[in-house]
Amino acid sequence: MRHIICCWACAILIVPLTQPASADIVWSQLGGAAGAESRGGAISDDSSEVISADDFSSSSSWGLSSIQWWGGGVDRSATNGISSFLISILDASGVGGRPGTELFSTSIAVQDIGVVADQPPGNTNATVWRYQASLPSWSFGPGSYWMAIMAEAENPNGSGLWEWQGLVDGGDGWAFKRFNESGWTLRRNLEDVQNLAWVLEGSPQMIPLPAPVLLGGIGLLGLIPLRRRIMARAAQ
Repeated sequence: MRHIICCWACAILIVPLTQPASADIVWSQLGGAAGAESRGGAISDDSSEVISADDFSSSSSWGLSSIQWWGGGVDRSATNGISSFLISILDASGVGGRPGTELFSTSIAVQDIGVVADQPPGNTNATVWRYQASLPSWSFGPGSYWMAIMAEAENPNGSGLWEWQGLVDGGDGWAFKRFNESGWTLRRNLEDVQNLAWVLEGSPQMIPLPAPVLLGGIGLLGLIPLRRRIMARAAQ
């Protein structure tokens, strides 16, 4: 009986070890000083009534942690006239793999976003900023997705405010949607913009065995010494 109790106790200790690991890189298209040269970007703000998105994929399950993205205002400022940024993840169920159903969305106030100047190589015509923010808890599995980032203006009726930094590497393109349109438009090789600059971080999500199964399997191991003892006594 002592063996059974010990094994069940060990099983109880093992279950918490299936918790997710620390944050890691889910997807990375570096901008700023570490990114590829680019002289353009994608307008993405509600005052222009345009939202832009970039595609990504995952071969495993993740829990969101934080996000970084690069861009800047048309006046070379980081957040002038901007109240928040809308961060959204969509599936790729649209026509031809375009953005489809929105799966996750959160609006992050500018005061909750870290901002630093981060000038990319070869870009002397505009000031580029790196933005960083924590994300609410949300998990997703393997598949194809789109990340949309849009500046939300203090005055939505004003002129265009913000551009998401473009990259010359990658070549798989990006997409945008005007508010008065139902579908997304794919963009590839627009001037020198072939990708958009952003990095997503998260925690790998482990899928443990159901606790009753794990406990039962390990608990049964405790029956082996007990059975051997009974058989030894019977043989005497």
